[in-house]
Amino acid sequence: MAARMLFFYIFRQHLLLTLLVLLLLTFIVDVVQFAERSRLRGSGEFDVWGELQRIILQTPSLLQSMLPYVLLVSTALLVLRMGRQYELAIFLQIGRPSRRVLAPLVVGGVVIGLLYTFALNPLASVSRNLENQEQPAAVAGATEVGEAREIVLRDADGYHFLLVDQIYAEATALEGVTYLRLDNDHRLLNRVNAPRAAWRDGELGFSQARDLGTGLGDPIVENNSLRLDFPQTVLTHRARDRFSISVYELPGVIAATRLVGASPYGLASHFQNLIALPALLGAISFLAGALIYHPVMRGQLRGDIIAIMGTAFAIYFLVTFTDALGGSGAVPPVIVAWGLPLIFGVAGVIVLSVRSKRR
Repeated sequence: MAARMLFFYIFRQHLLLTLLVLLLLTFIVDVVQFAERSRLRGSGEFDVWGELQRIILQTPSLLQSMLPYVLLVSTALLVLRMGRQYELAIFLQIGRPSRRVLAPLVVGGVVIGLLYTFALNPLASVSRNLENQEQPAAVAGATEVGEAREIVLRDADGYHFLLVDQIYAEATALEGVTYLRLDNDHRLLNRVNAPRAAWRDGELGFSQARDLGTGLGDPIVENNSLRLDFPQTVLTHRARDRFSISVYELPGVIAATRLVGASPYGLASHFQNLIALPALLGAISFLAGALIYHPVMRGQLRGDIIAIMGTAFAIYFLVTFTDALGGSGAVPPVIVAWGLPLIFGVAGVIVLSVRSKRR
């Protein structure tokens, strides 16, 4: 009974402190974004309420990248507070060793990861799509000029892909366009190639289009032309914008992306990272607790605060490096995503073992 009460006490404190750190960090990030946007836009054309709405809509998609650092800081702060208030010493005196203290921290990290992956991530994708819809077409298109794009759209009938080589004139003109339509079972219905396409009157018109029929869908090209009722803002819904696709939709989009010959590695890496996020946050919580636990008990923290800062840099480096490896396909995304929790978990075991011998 006492062990269960201790577990839930630490678990509850961990969740509350993590939420507090997350809210504080989110507030700081949003304030910085607002200040930067107001500086770039200028007072004459700055819509305060509109910019605030866009920043708020962007916030959920930022959480995934922020969570590892939030867990690192909140776990270290909690162990530090329990040490300063002599709770760790009391736990040790009543026969509760370090593993009994660190276990609820690991579970707390896993729970937070599960909540984000399966509850907040779908909300983040909705927010991202709403935020994209708020962007004016000309502004969104201007950022796309001269860049190849893989654009994916989802509707009740299946998937629509636009593979674009070049984008010009604020997204009004496209060059080197391939249009592919798939049904909900990921069967390729239509494939159309065109040297160029342009938006006119709310429709995307293909010139000199060639229908490379697949035998499944009805022909859609007439007189070497094709017109599709796509809004110009579809450029903001490109497949590379991984945060606009929820964890529940990603497997289908990845399958469709492979089928049409586009690169699936970025989306596959994002999906595996989401699935492995609970394990990653649990491992980071364990490592942070292992770094702080014994120094707090000895009253020696100066070098270990530096160790926490070094761990934050290590997280940034490893996450960035492995994301590049998985996104490019150099290493299978599943190995990259699940390798990070293993690395941090093993590091935590080594740190805890070495520091326990110094007592």
